[in-house]
Amino acid sequence: SGALGLVRTTRSIPSLPPISLVLAVAVLLGSLTGCGLFDRDPGERVLIVGDSVTFMSSGPLKEDFSWADEVDIKAVSGLRTDELLPFAEEGMTHDPSSGVFMPGYNDVLQGRVAQAKLPEMMDLAADIPCVVWLLIPDRGAYSKAQAGAWNDRVREEAKQHDSIHVVDDWANLVDNAPDYTLVKRQDAVHPNEKGQQAIARVMSDSLKRECDA
Repeated sequence: SGALGLVRTTRSIPSLPPISLVLAVAVLLGSLTGCGLFDRDPGERVLIVGDSVTFMSSGPLKEDFSWADEVDIKAVSGLRTDELLPFAEEGMTHDPSSGVFMPGYNDVLQGRVAQAKLPEMMDLAADIPCVVWLLIPDRGAYSKAQAGAWNDRVREEAKQHDSIHVVDDWANLVDNAPDYTLVKRQDAVHPNEKGQQAIARVMSDSLKRECDA
């Protein structure tokens, strides 16, 4: 008769590291977190507020702001500053550490510069540690006087807020370039492909320059 052979298998259980080693690793990770190795840079949460000019530049903006951890673009076509306020307020709930604002085109186009809720938008922007606010070009399918009045209001209101830095980089590019170099021929307001790339570059570069982002 044949004998039935029983084979007993054993599973080796890896030994647990000594408690002293576990504590040492925990202390090391805690110290690294404290020195910022695992901290998110608070200057990398960017809120961008604007109208169709900004909205059309969303693609290039996401590329040029790839250095930021978070980019929240609150840009809606056709809206004046007062109509953009709820969108900007929603963006504030994400606790941005820096911001870029360029509303105003529709206030100017509709001849409502004097009625624009610019102080309210400025007060909201001032709750962000550092903001750049872009002026709009004098040249466009709107009154140059209205554009100038808007930019004057922006400069005056910004004087009350140390954290808001008014920049004219985009306005100067358009005003000093040949016609339709950066804006569409159809309306002389909305950026063409080259203009969209210029807006994104200006917004990113000016934020880094003024806010040390």
